[in-house]
Amino acid sequence: MCAIEQYRNMTAKSRAQVLLAEYRCRKRCLLLHVWQTPHGRHYYQPPYRLSPEVTEAEAVESARRKRTVDGYRKWQARAGSVSALPAPQGRLPLGAPYDRTVLRDRGSVRVYYAA
Repeated sequence: MCAIEQYRNMTAKSRAQVLLAEYRCRKRCLLLHVWQTPHGRHYYQPPYRLSPEVTEAEAVESARRKRTVDGYRKWQARAGSVSALPAPQGRLPLGAPYDRTVLRDRGSVRVYYAA
């Protein structure tokens, strides 16, 4: 089972038990979940879209064709092992379902850590 299916099959209660961090924008849209598994840390990033300006500036055409639902700016959900993220960055661009451009202001992302 792929990581997206594993994430979607978890109940809210079971997800809360293993959740390490939750990233949300000011409007409280989910940007990223990070949780612990027996095989290490995994992440889930819901679908999002980029503005045309950000799309042109930051995404190459081959990536857009491969990882978007419309071939341009509506990016698919992503999930997997945190350790498998490309080095050296080990990071994901975060985007809200309505647009990533709102995240450019300082303090626009809220991080909630599980207790």
